[in-house]
Amino acid sequence: MPYQRLSALPVLIAVMHLWSPSLLVAANKITGRVLDENSVPLPGAAVVWVQPPAARGTRASSGMPSGATAVAGSVVADELGQYQATVPTPGVYVLCGTDRDHKQVSSCEWRRYQVVVQVSQDATSTQDITLPKGVNLRVQIHDTASVLMLAARVTVLAVSSDGSFAHARESSTAIGLRELIVTIPRGTDVRLSIDAPVVLTDAGGQVITPRVPILPVAAGTETEALISVFTK
Repeated sequence: MPYQRLSALPVLIAVMHLWSPSLLVAANKITGRVLDENSVPLPGAAVVWVQPPAARGTRASSGMPSGATAVAGSVVADELGQYQATVPTPGVYVLCGTDRDHKQVSSCEWRRYQVVVQVSQDATSTQDITLPKGVNLRVQIHDTASVLMLAARVTVLAVSSDGSFAHARESSTAIGLRELIVTIPRGTDVRLSIDAPVVLTDAGGQVITPRVPILPVAAGTETEALISVFTK
């Protein structure tokens, strides 16, 4: 019947709309570029996104959240420094980046350079990530007291004077350890220390904690600085 054919037409249109390709690809996305201080793209940079539980669907304060319950993921920027991340839910996300050649300061290690972006449902938010030039501290370790020989590994900590974050560089082993390289922001004063999980005991069985000095370091504007640390 002609009348029946016409009445079925709205149903057909509704079904076609339901399976529209534009709806199938809708997602919550973050896109942008990873750049240096001069807006030069950083190809191959790793971008990490994190959404704390309290920020899902809401606005939240900045700062990289911690805890196993946070939602996180990572992507790699292309040769033009562009990245695109598909995130599971709308809400507030914290972004950080690390350049491929490790010549810039990693914002995943220095919190002050992290950025926050708000993502809406089935929408794309744009947020660039800027990584400043870093200073490579080549930390030479002179184990004059031989306290590090019993450690499985050694960690060098560089803590910024403003307390924004502590950068940790861990060696795979302390045996034959000569130096580690720590990257810090230019013009940042840091306190450098060594953390070695060494357990020593004296003749009476009492635990002795090795004393490893803490050194203040002025980063200045060098691309590389040589710092020597002596154990006592």
